[in-house]
Amino acid sequence: MRKLGLVGVVAAATVFAGCGSTKTVTVSTASTTPPTSNGGGASTVAACFTAAGAAVRGPHPAGQGTAVYAVTRDSGNVGFVKAPSAAIATRLAQVFPSSGWKIEQLKNDPTAFAIYKGTLTRSDSALLSKCTGKGSTGSTSTPPSTTPPPTSNAGGASKVVSAVAACFTAAGAAVRGPHPAGQGTAVYALTRDSGNVGFVKAPSAAIAARLAQVFPSSGWKIEQLKNDPTAFAIYQSTLTSADSALLSKCTKGR
Repeated sequence: MRKLGLVGVVAAATVFAGCGSTKTVTVSTASTTPPTSNGGGASTVAACFTAAGAAVRGPHPAGQGTAVYAVTRDSGNVGFVKAPSAAIATRLAQVFPSSGWKIEQLKNDPTAFAIYKGTLTRSDSALLSKCTGKGSTGSTSTPPSTTPPPTSNAGGASKVVSAVAACFTAAGAAVRGPHPAGQGTAVYALTRDSGNVGFVKAPSAAIAARLAQVFPSSGWKIEQLKNDPTAFAIYQSTLTSADSALLSKCTKGR
């Protein structure tokens, strides 16, 4: 069995590249004290992402700044970073690309910048512009996607993901979720052997296939399920034999 891990945060001198995984980078001016004066901007952006149906994490400390991250309905990874000064924002903007983030400077605020991974859909680009105020040409007037999240099989999907979470918990893993993951639902767990594992359930095979293309950009490895094309297991790095067996038991032995 191979392994799987999501999107990231820079806290002090650490960039969190996914749920449960970290990638460390050195920032010579990093502080362990999170800023308190700029949280309002990040909170406002977080509220905007949430209103558009995105799964939001944060605001969280990001070095000497504050960051918010979101997975959109189109499974795009977007975010926003606010710093107490333009100089600190510039230094943070040099750190995030090491974890796969692309930087979008804000024309009206040198102390902040938008972030995203991969190639955004048109609606996600418009959403990022709207929520962060980056004012990118030709996208700010385009409203975010109005396609409602899928509702069919929602109850069944929730039960399946909850059952996987219960299986991880019974094995002594530290479980987070179920959480929204784009148009699907995901659960993440840190095992007793410190392995990062998880499970993603989508309302259809097509959506599952799209989500399976998104997770690797955050360091997760994908394990397809032979008996369920609407779901897949995820893990990061190399699992121990025990963790591999646990992932198989909880995600494939349903």
